[in-house]
Amino acid sequence: MALWAPAGTTALADTGEQRAKVAVPPPPAPDKAGEPTAEATIGEKSGPAGGADKAAATREALSSLYAGTTAAWFVEMRCRLLDKAERRAFEWHMGVLTRALQASGLADRELAGLQQLAQKDANDTARHDCGDDETRAFVVKGLKAVRLMVPKLTGLSYDPENAWLDRHTLIYTLVVTGLAIADFCPEFMADDVRSRFDGYRTDIERRAKVNHLSLAELRAQALQRTAAIKSCDDQARTAIAKATKLLSEFEE
Repeated sequence: MALWAPAGTTALADTGEQRAKVAVPPPPAPDKAGEPTAEATIGEKSGPAGGADKAAATREALSSLYAGTTAAWFVEMRCRLLDKAERRAFEWHMGVLTRALQASGLADRELAGLQQLAQKDANDTARHDCGDDETRAFVVKGLKAVRLMVPKLTGLSYDPENAWLDRHTLIYTLVVTGLAIADFCPEFMADDVRSRFDGYRTDIERRAKVNHLSLAELRAQALQRTAAIKSCDDQARTAIAKATKLLSEFEE
């Protein structure tokens, strides 16, 4: 599973197989007695009342969870309040949630709209102080919500080892794509940025550990993805800038 990325940027980071691995999830199973319900965790009902279309109900539940937790993730990206393990777990769950929403049929513009609302919430003056206890509590609440509800809504459970491999898969895809464009348009990638990209590529190739596809297959996909770029124009410049921005977001 690829990691979380803003709406409109996922195509650069995805592979076809990664996207295909997230099918439209089934609706959540009934909660056991004593456990927090989906309604209590998300803050509203997870879908229309009985008899409604299951796919629509699932999409509504996913959207509700996404709307309620993305602001917390934005605050965490800005403030870095969690430890490394918690941050990686939060990142993975948000990635799964984003892909599940896309697989459920939510349009990119709707996803972008949810992210814009979440960004507005994250920028609320009440959350400006990264050292404030309430700000940390807001982030922790978001992490707890995705840990509880993402497995129920998608059937996928967090495995730190697989998440580590997924992270390397995404980073490798980003760097080989960016470098392929930079080889064609070297003026669009500064020397220090290229050194970072080369460093990641060398390190991952030395370890030879990624998920789903081989390194050769990922390189082939990168070349195929960049084949449409015929000249060093705004499209090429934007693609490199996008890869650089995403790589920065995934760095510790």
